[in-house]
Amino acid sequence: MAAAFVARSGIEAGRHADFVLAVSEAAACALAYGPCSVRLRLWTAGTRALGEIHADDMLLLQGAHGVRQDGAETLRRWLLRQLCDDVSVEPGPHGVTVRFSVVLT
Repeated sequence: MAAAFVARSGIEAGRHADFVLAVSEAAACALAYGPCSVRLRLWTAGTRALGEIHADDMLLLQGAHGVRQDGAETLRRWLLRQLCDDVSVEPGPHGVTVRFSVVLT
């Protein structure tokens, strides 16, 4: 699905694989918080290609601040920031949302 989106999105050809990898890493970030259902949205707006992965119905009751970041989670977030122009990971009481975008050229 991500590859089909990239092909028609206007993302620079040299960044196609990066965006597909970003979708995969964002999904891994969302799923790292526990068993859940996941929704993926990909769209373009203005000069950006955007992605959002929302994972809900999760077990976030692992301490006052949710799940701790381990080495793999830290690496995923670092990689997302290398691949994308903007990234946010927002855990909340109803799940986690990972948003990311790249500038179209």
